[in-house]
Amino acid sequence: MPGAGTFKLFIGNLDEKTQATELRPLFEKYGTVVECDVVKNYGFVHMETEQQGRDAIQNLNSYILNDNAIKVEAAKSRRAPNTPTTKIFVGNLTDKTRAPEVRELFQKYGTVVECDIVRNYGFVHLDCIGDVQDVIKELNGRVVDGQPLKVQVSTSRVRPKPGMGDPEQCYRCGRSGHWSKECPRLYGGDRGLSAGGYRDRMYGRDPYPPPPPPPPFLRDRIMDGFRVNFILIIILSTLLTNIHIFVTVFYLFLKNSR
Repeated sequence: MPGAGTFKLFIGNLDEKTQATELRPLFEKYGTVVECDVVKNYGFVHMETEQQGRDAIQNLNSYILNDNAIKVEAAKSRRAPNTPTTKIFVGNLTDKTRAPEVRELFQKYGTVVECDIVRNYGFVHLDCIGDVQDVIKELNGRVVDGQPLKVQVSTSRVRPKPGMGDPEQCYRCGRSGHWSKECPRLYGGDRGLSAGGYRDRMYGRDPYPPPPPPPPFLRDRIMDGFRVNFILIIILSTLLTNIHIFVTVFYLFLKNSR
C-alpha cells in the first residue's frame, strides 16, 4: 500500500485493453511510481512526491495511449483551482476528434485548464485572455474533421469549475458508480437518472410513456375504415352462410330423389 505522503493521480479515458504495465513506464519518466492500478477504463497512479505528480499531469494529460487521449489529474483534489475559468460547450464533434485537437484550438485564446471529450461533444475550461464571447464567435462553426463545431458557454451544472467533484464521478451527470459511456442518462433522459429507471432499461421494461392517441381527424379516418371493413366482413359472412345452406339443401334433395 502507498504511504500517506504519496501523491495520488486519477487516470481516465483509458482503453479497456490498457494494462498497468503500459501505464507505469509513462509515469516513471517523471519520478518514482509507488503504485499503479487500472480498473476497467480508468486507473490510479501514486507518485512519490507532489512535484513528480504535477510534472506527470503537465506532460501526460491528453497523452494518446492506445488511440485514446488519457485524462490525468490529481485524484485527491475536490476543490476547483483558484484561477477563474469559463466552461465552454463544444458540440458536433466526430468520433475521430480527440481532446488534444480541441485543446489546441482554444490555447491561443488563453490557458486551457481542462479539456474533456464525452462522446460527440466536450467541455473546455478556459482561462481566457480577452472576452470569451470573442472566442465563441471565432470558433463557433469552425470545421474540424469535416464537421462545423457548435461552441457556446456551457449551461451545465455538472463540474462548472475544473477539478470539481470526485474524480470517479461521471462527467455526464456528476454521479458516481458508473462511467460516462454507461450513464443512465443515455437510457431514458431524466427518468434514466433514477435507479428504478435504469433497472427498467436494463431488464427490458420500457421506461418511456405510452404514445399519445391519434388526432381526431386521423382517428375518424381509422374508424371509418374499420366500419367499411366490418360491413364487408358481415356481407361476406352472410353470403358464405347462404351458399353453405344452398349446397346442403341441394345435396339432400339429390339424395332423396334417388
